[in-house]
Amino acid sequence: MWLLPKFYHSHGSGDVPRAASAGGLSFGAGILHAMKRWFWILDGVAVVTFVFIGRESHALGNEWAATLRVAAPFLLALCLGIAATRAWRAPERVVTGLMLGAATAAIGLTLRRFVFSDGTATTFMIVATAWLIASMVGWRLVVLLAGRVAARRTAAAS
Repeated sequence: MWLLPKFYHSHGSGDVPRAASAGGLSFGAGILHAMKRWFWILDGVAVVTFVFIGRESHALGNEWAATLRVAAPFLLALCLGIAATRAWRAPERVVTGLMLGAATAAIGLTLRRFVFSDGTATTFMIVATAWLIASMVGWRLVVLLAGRVAARRTAAAS
């Protein structure tokens, strides 16, 4: 499948280039291992960054308490999205980022409107959805490309 590049496999596949490292995993396998463990932090950073930039652009200041209050519905939505999509099974997949971004936006906007009683102007909904999907897909694409480059270099060095 094109969403799962070959460099993600470290053992048991003869067609996958591997480089020896201290742990016996290729660079790409090391990336996958880190992603499976820490992907939720990178997605959470995408949410908090969105809120931080929004508050800054509207000159609302960036006190942590106020920023976290605005981020709360989206962070809760991210947790629900992770559970609903079982994102921990394949956090490296671009489609996982797409589903998490869409779920975080939809659930987060709903929570913001009906639970947190905050506004959901149309432009805010568009920007929030675009940012969340783009950032959650974007960092996965960067990691995917970095892994492919590492796999090519490993293959060329062999």
